[in-house]
Amino acid sequence: MGEIFLRGQILPPVAASRRTLLNANGTPADAMLFEVVLPEGFEDLPPLPIARESPRPGEEVLLIGFGRERERVVEVQSDGPAQFGFSWTQKGSKRWGTNRIATIDETLYQGSWTTHSFALVFDPPTTVRATEFEAQAAVGDSGGAVFVKRDGEWLLAGLMTSVTGFSRAPAQTSMYGDSTYAADLVSYRGEILHWSRPACSNEEDDDGDLAIDHPADPGCESANDETERDPGIASMALRGVMGALAATLALATFVNLRGGRRARDSGTA
Repeated sequence: MGEIFLRGQILPPVAASRRTLLNANGTPADAMLFEVVLPEGFEDLPPLPIARESPRPGEEVLLIGFGRERERVVEVQSDGPAQFGFSWTQKGSKRWGTNRIATIDETLYQGSWTTHSFALVFDPPTTVRATEFEAQAAVGDSGGAVFVKRDGEWLLAGLMTSVTGFSRAPAQTSMYGDSTYAADLVSYRGEILHWSRPACSNEEDDDGDLAIDHPADPGCESANDETERDPGIASMALRGVMGALAATLALATFVNLRGGRRARDSGTA
């Protein structure tokens, strides 16, 4: 967890609010959520929409991070053709760029983390796959966003986590052909919404009544309600359970009495 700089203010994290995202098998991914303290004047922040479908190979995406910038052109001589790229600045800054999805359904293993990811390749400007503002992640971009635009709306699709590069490249450089990996947030969407939004606006059927969120679920008075459970239905269900329990106890008593009489009859025969 760390401080967040937003609208010119530094927002501190809420203690003990960290939630590491988990894979379907319970293993931790290289991604987490935490809360920040929002001061007055931030009530108008809208929910950030998360993509429901993973990016497709070849689909263009927008990367936004706070890592190192390009500084100067770098040329590396090897046994084959020369390799080109850029050295990094010493300090990072907020910036953006574009790229295309190279591969999907990647599983990235890093220590104890296993992250469902997709990959982007830093293409030279002369290639067909290169975008107008071709980008590659660098140190400091971890946690940066990957957005995809669908039906005119920008959707959060990924979270940058790591890079791989040319083995002979100098330190602190990005070379054409390097890859950026991002956690595919579609895989973790349900868990993100579960922890980050109230039950009546998390796009899940929390109470199992086939109605989702406000205003569809009768248990939600507003989108900020923390439970979808309808108190009236819960009371009716409890009365039903108590009634069934009473009937079961009465039947058990009747059977025990009948059994006792049969036992006495048997003893006197």
